[in-house]
Parts: sequence; structure tokens; C-alpha cells
Amino acid sequence: MYRYRGGYSACERQRAERFDRDQRVAEQTQRESDHLKKFIDRFQAQANKARQVQSRIKAMEKLVVAAPTEARRRLRLSFDPVGQMPDPVILARDLSAGYGETTILSHVDLKIERGARVGLLGRNGRGKSTLIKTLIGELPLLGGQLQRWPSGRVAYFAQDAVDHLQPDQSALEHLRSLTARHLGVASPDGQLRQWLGRFAFQDEDAMRPVGPMSGGERARLVLALCLWIRPQILVLDEPTNHLDADTRDALTESLLAFDGVLLLVSHDRYLLNACVDRFVLVNDGGVREFDGDLADYARLLANGDAPQQPVATAAARSGGIEETAAQRKQQRREQADRRIRLANALKPLKLEQERLDRAMADLESKIGALDTRIADPALYDDPGAASALIQDRGRLAARLATTEAEWFANAEAQEQLVRSHEMLTLGG
Repeated sequence: MYRYRGGYSACERQRAERFDRDQRVAEQTQRESDHLKKFIDRFQAQANKARQVQSRIKAMEKLVVAAPTEARRRLRLSFDPVGQMPDPVILARDLSAGYGETTILSHVDLKIERGARVGLLGRNGRGKSTLIKTLIGELPLLGGQLQRWPSGRVAYFAQDAVDHLQPDQSALEHLRSLTARHLGVASPDGQLRQWLGRFAFQDEDAMRPVGPMSGGERARLVLALCLWIRPQILVLDEPTNHLDADTRDALTESLLAFDGVLLLVSHDRYLLNACVDRFVLVNDGGVREFDGDLADYARLLANGDAPQQPVATAAARSGGIEETAAQRKQQRREQADRRIRLANALKPLKLEQERLDRAMADLESKIGALDTRIADPALYDDPGAASALIQDRGRLAARLATTEAEWFANAEAQEQLVRSHEMLTLGG
């Protein structure tokens, strides 16, 4: 149990900070444990490294590996890679949107690029849901032009999605129906139940009718249905309204790894801050880019209706100069660039380590086979053959020692890259 000071927003901020801190500690400790274990496994049978192995065994006994926060949750949400996508995925020019003869939004120019993560801002009733329904084809276009990727898989979590579930059907029956509609064939119940289990619908829970379920359970089921189709375009309209904190956090973590297009409408500041890198403001019957952050948007709401120009954050506060929205956006961009550079730098090292692992396993297998033959007394009836085998073993042992040295140099290089990345991230 943890106690937080302040209101809900303060609690969420402190909770996120605690999660990040625990996660960094758990990951660092796990890396140290893995490194020690690899050394022990590799060299525990070699007498000349006995002292080094024993010191690492003692170090590993003292090491307490903390379980990362996300591993304690009941569910783990995940997305498959979306594959190839066009660019842009959605392009609107002078678009008009609404219902029937009622136009709610007009003259909308909007471009949604491949991999875009867009948060839609605006007061209730200003047209956010109307816009996203029009963009994905849920509502007919009232005017203008709309180009949309016709074959893209779209998952739409609507505000009222939980109310559209069939109360007399179970979670399993809902997933069966969805599978039949999208795939045209039935999937084995075992596969469907396994999927539902990832969303905490396990055993008999998957067979219970939806009617008596809580709002949070229904929201989890809608998420399960959305993610089952392996979406490439994910549209979430107030997805956390009914979710408990752990499920919401699991959703946030999964969205961070989603490499498709994300369109998000939410009043959950934590979710928006964590998952989107671009904001669009829906207001006064139109749509425009919003260059500020959520703090700017809160001040904008406090000052009444949105002005036509985005709010810049450059005011002096509490004796210091607050960062501008552009600076914060630049920081997020630099952090993303550092993550990409780290992944690119680690990739050849990881591939080389896999090759070295295979090479060491092959050499150890060959040495083991030679040891079996050398241990056979009948071999020494032919002194020449025995000598040749012993020489072969010596050559293989020398190659193994060289390969092991390369393996450890590679591991050290990877650890150094990760440490450098962490120092840059913490410093930034």
C-alpha cells in the first residue's frame, strides 16, 4: 500500500515516478544478474576460473532482483507489429463532418502520417467523436475530400462501446462472433480462451454473461475485442472511463510499444502525456494543430474558449522561466532519437552475440564428442590416432577460449552502450 499527498493528478504523477524508478532499478538489477549468471554458467567447470566463478556466485547471492511493476499486474496487453503502411494513412482536405444535414465541423485539413500518435483535445460536445468517426468511415463524409487507407485494419473503442455488448452473451461468445465476422472462419476455442485470459477473463470468467459484469470488466472485454483483430489504426475514445488503475496502466504500457497509428480522445492526462506526441484541437466548428502541451491546454480552458493562435508557454513562474512547449517537444523528440540510436547500435552487437553463442555451443559439442572418444581405452591401441584426437581437442579448446573472450567483450560493449543511454536520459 502506498500513500500519496495531494489530489488525483498529484497521485498519478507520483505513482508514475515510482513506477519509473522501480522499473529502472528492476531492469538494472536484472541485467547484473543475467551477466553474472552467464559468467557462472560458462566458466564454472573450468578450474583456472574457479576463484572468479565463486566471487560471482557470492555477488549473485547478495543480489535481490526486484520484480518490475508491470510483472505484478494480472494482465499484459500487447500489439503485433503492424507491418507496411502507406504515408499518409489519412488525409482530409476541406472536410465537413456531422450527422445528416447538421454540420458540426467544416473546412478541416488534417494529415495523419504513418506511425502518428495524435491526441484530440476540446471541450465536450465540440466534435471530437464526430471527427474520428468520419476519419475512419463510421460516419459518411458531408463535404470535402478524404483519402483513407482502404485495407488498413481499424479498431475503434467508442465511448459507449461497453453499452453495445450483448448482455446475454459471454466474453467467449463475443470473441467467436468477432472472429467469424472478420476472418470468415471459426477459431479454436482454446485459442480464443487463451487470448481472453490475457485480459483477466480466465476459466469460468470467459463463460459468464456480460449483463452482470462491472463497467471495468466490460471495458476490458472491449479492449480484448479491439486488439484481437491486430489493428494497424487504433482509435480510442475515452478508453479509461471504466478501467481500474492497473488495467489503465497496462493499456498505457502497451500503447507505448504500438507502432501503428493512434488516435486518442481522453480526459486522462497521464494517458495523453505518456502515449501521444502531437495534439489537435477541436473547437469552434473547426480543427487545428495545438502546439502546446496539456498545461497550456488547461490554461486555455481556464481562460474560456480557445483563441485562434496556440498558447505559448514562456511566462516566468516561481522565480524561474518555464520551458516553452517547443522546448518540451524537442526534448521528447531527442529522447525518441536516443532510443532509436541505442537500438540501432545494439542490433549488430546482439546479432554478433547470437553468432558467438552458436559458435561456442558448437565447439563445446565437438569437444564433448572428442572427450568421449579420448576416454575410450581402445583408442590407444593406435597411438597415432589418439595423438591426432588430442591435438584436435587442443585446437578446439583454443578456439573456444578465443570465442569466449570475444563474447565477453561483446557483452561489455552492450552494457556500456546501455549505461551511456541511461546517463543521457537521466541527464536530459
